[in-house]
Amino acid sequence: MKIKIKKIKNLLKKAPKTLALCPFLVFSCLLIIVFILGGFIFYRYSILAEKPETELSKELLKFNQKAYQEVVNQWQQREENLESLDLKEYVNPFQEKKGEIPLVTSTEEEATSTPEATSTPPELPEKPSLPANIEKLLAATNLFEFYIIKDGWIPSVRQRAKIWQEKGLGLEDEYKGTEYQNMILLKKLKEELTE
Repeated sequence: MKIKIKKIKNLLKKAPKTLALCPFLVFSCLLIIVFILGGFIFYRYSILAEKPETELSKELLKFNQKAYQEVVNQWQQREENLESLDLKEYVNPFQEKKGEIPLVTSTEEEATSTPEATSTPPELPEKPSLPANIEKLLAATNLFEFYIIKDGWIPSVRQRAKIWQEKGLGLEDEYKGTEYQNMILLKKLKEELTE
């Protein structure tokens, strides 16, 4: 056993010398090993890998028309829902309804307690005219405040888009109701009040 280990050690010591003496043989052996490994890798990852892909590609080419139609229907439904939201006008809960008697304050109660006032029915207070509200309108910091003071309700995005185009600020389709666009529209509306 000790003799075999000594022989192996001697061979390993002489190996670099023998390899250096015949470089062409070493180069040829290494070249053959590289070709064998390259061929194995090519076979493994190129030729064998192509066979399953051809089977899978047949299944991938099938187009599921029913699933596609369901998705298209859902998209159309969502688009219709979004468009209907723009057209819908919401009731302002803070606006006085016509024919509704306003709340009476204590000073008004004293005035109505006199015999002259009780003979006539209470009249609805008239809406203040626009010139009286101009200061409040000019002090509005956003479109919501401006329209609540002016009309008691705010127009929908679609209605504001028409106003946007009427005022010469751009096309109706460009208006999306962004904060920047609302500020420009508010500025334009305030400028018209001061003219």
